Amino acid sequence: MSRQVTRQETIRLVPSTYAVSNATYVSVSSESNMYANTDSTTYGTITHNRANTSTFYAYIRGFNFSSIPSNATVNSFTVKIKASATGHTTSTSSSYYMSLINGTTQIGSTNASGRLSTTTTTFTFANGSLTWSQVAGYGANFGIRIPLRRASTNTADVVSVYGAEIEVNYTISGTEYELGITNNSSTTTVSPSTTQYVFQGGSQVFTITTSDINSISVTDNNVDVTSQLVQASPDYYTYTISNISTDHTIVIKDASHSVTVTNENVYVTNVSPSGTTNIEDGDNYLLTFRSTTATLGSNLFVIDNNTDKTSDVVYYETIDGDFTENNILANSYENGNNTANFTVSNITNAYTSSSSTAGYATLRMGSVTNTTAGIYFIFDTSFLNNIPASVNSFNVTCKIKDAVANGNAITSVTKQLYSGTTPKGSIDTTESISSVVNTIDGGTWTRSELNNIRLYYTATTGSTTSSYNNIFFHGTDLTVSYSCHEPAHYEYTLTNVIEDHNIVITDQPSESLYLKVNGQFVRCTKIYKKINNVWTEVNLNTLTDPGIYIKK
Repeated sequence: MSRQVTRQETIRLVPSTYAVSNATYVSVSSESNMYANTDSTTYGTITHNRANTSTFYAYIRGFNFSSIPSNATVNSFTVKIKASATGHTTSTSSSYYMSLINGTTQIGSTNASGRLSTTTTTFTFANGSLTWSQVAGYGANFGIRIPLRRASTNTADVVSVYGAEIEVNYTISGTEYELGITNNSSTTTVSPSTTQYVFQGGSQVFTITTSDINSISVTDNNVDVTSQLVQASPDYYTYTISNISTDHTIVIKDASHSVTVTNENVYVTNVSPSGTTNIEDGDNYLLTFRSTTATLGSNLFVIDNNTDKTSDVVYYETIDGDFTENNILANSYENGNNTANFTVSNITNAYTSSSSTAGYATLRMGSVTNTTAGIYFIFDTSFLNNIPASVNSFNVTCKIKDAVANGNAITSVTKQLYSGTTPKGSIDTTESISSVVNTIDGGTWTRSELNNIRLYYTATTGSTTSSYNNIFFHGTDLTVSYSCHEPAHYEYTLTNVIEDHNIVITDQPSESLYLKVNGQFVRCTKIYKKINNVWTEVNLNTLTDPGIYIKK
């Protein structure tokens, strides 16, 4: 969820180009190693090989300033280089110190903190009167000049550069958006793999590694973006979100799976869906059918991938009318994505209804000013198991009983229903120092949305410091209403589909051993053979072995 934040960040800008003052006598090798920060342990080399003591220069430039947000305020910056040298002049003259440059010209008094030697050292540069606006104004011409001068005519001057950087500390304020990433593919890795937060107008790159791009799908806010992946190598792809102005939910799944239904039972009708259906990896599948004459376990069986799943089939009597589920309570909580979190005590008191007269949970923010804290109360949705899966439209209202301990310190509160991290329905901003019950109109929800319903409660402090920034939360409850007009039917549900399924509706039991008891087939789960006058359990595959009997 997006949020308003102010924070400091530090970024390390690295170079991308080099140049030399005399390409005839100065050579560079492994230059890509120089385009790293000063943590690097590999290096590029710059060699002055003319047999005299002439002075030449190498220039390392091309720092990319675009990665610093345009609305950032730079607090400080430090330029560094990690290097060593052999055969280098031992003169202590300041003219042989490394310095900062604009193009090829030294910028004021910006010499390095020491001179090159055989010891690998990370040098910093004096900024002098240099300001950040000047550095950013120089752009790609800003860099580091390295003097090259041989100690003698008999030895080459070899400078090893491990990396260079501009370490920039800045403050940024504004709207930050949440980029959630979920990887449900068993054959794919993604980096970064955790939720990212990016300021408005920024960008984010996700790298996806997979050996078969055709075996996965990538969605962003429920839109398939698989075709937007850019291949960087045979198994390496990138997905870039630019100019970010909203929250994003990225989901990586394996490709779809087929569910094929075959009806071999003459007593069964209205099979839906029939034939083959393609299901996205990780999604759910609902099979419904009707029969007025068949009985589960007698002349009605469901076989899924050669396994008898009859016991997983649910029968629903005819349902026709409007129904309401009342007093649905929260049973857990988690902190929201805000700049501060509540400290929670007596939380079980929050897992009661808004009509509760028992105690309350205390949500404490502590002595903070101009700060927003948030908490999600997560509801128990097990009631959905008793509602036919074909019902997919629900109307929701939510009641909340709460009070603000100090109205001068806590300047505002908000209460809204969410499906996961997506807000739904109206927002309640009622703030009272007395415990009152308020109602939120949650609007219309689908089953999948309702399965992840939660109440998001936020509080914001003002500029007045107080140690009593508390919310008293007495309880919350949902009322869920729906209409159902379903004839008597059977339902078989697959959850989190990760493979193909072949489902057969039949009037014969699967290839298992059944006994007919009181007119009903009962599966035999154990088989015994009498060996040396002792009943011994044997494997089902030995049914043809003489002397096997069923022991009940």
